[in-house]
Amino acid sequence: MGAERSRADPELQADREVDASRRFLSLRPPGAEAGVLRTFEPRRLRVYGSKLLAAAAGPVPIAAVLLAVLTGGCWLIIDHLGTTAGTGWSVLAGIAWRTVVLAAAAGLLGSVSGGLLRHTAAGIGLAMGYMVIVEGILAHALQKSQPWLLKLNVDSWVRHGAKYYVEDCDSAPDGGYFCSSVEKTVSFGHSATYLAVVAAAMVLLGALVFRRRDIT
Repeated sequence: MGAERSRADPELQADREVDASRRFLSLRPPGAEAGVLRTFEPRRLRVYGSKLLAAAAGPVPIAAVLLAVLTGGCWLIIDHLGTTAGTGWSVLAGIAWRTVVLAAAAGLLGSVSGGLLRHTAAGIGLAMGYMVIVEGILAHALQKSQPWLLKLNVDSWVRHGAKYYVEDCDSAPDGGYFCSSVEKTVSFGHSATYLAVVAAAMVLLGALVFRRRDIT
C-alpha cells in the first residue's frame, strides 16, 4: 500500500499542475495567445489625463511661493521707503492668481509638447525658434498680426488687458512719407479666449497622438 501511494502521489501532483496551467491559460487577457501579455493601462486617455494633471499641478506651489515672496518683499520695501496706503492690492491679487493659472497652463502645455516631440531639446528649440522668428521678425514686419501672437496675449492675460503700437504711414507732399505710432488695445476677453483655444487645440492633438502610440 505504501509503495502504491508513493507512486500515485507524483501522478496526482502532475495532474494538479496541469489543471492549474489550464486555468491560468483560460484567464489570459486577449492578445496573450501570441505570447505577449499586456503590461500597460488600456485606458490611454485616463493615463494621458493623469499626466497632464500632474504636469499642471507641479508649477502651482512654486509659482504661489515665488509670488508671495515677491509681493511681500515689495511691500516691505515700499513700507520702508514710503507708504503702502493707496496700493491696489486687488489689482495685485488679480495679477497673482492669473500668473498662477498661467504657470499651470505652461506646465500642461510643456508636457503636451514633450509628448508630441518626444525630446526636450526639440521642444526647447521649437520654443526658441518661435520666439525669434514669429514673435521677433514677424511681429515687427506685420505689426497688425500682434493680437494673434502668443506673447501679447499672455501679457494681456496677466495684466488684464495690454496695449501695442502700429505704425501708420502716409505719403508727404514732397514725395516722401511719414509715420506715426497708433496705440491699440488687446482686451482681456480676447486674450482669455485665444489662450483657451490654443491650449484646447494642443491638448486635443496630444490626446490623439498619445492614444495611437504604444506605451512601453
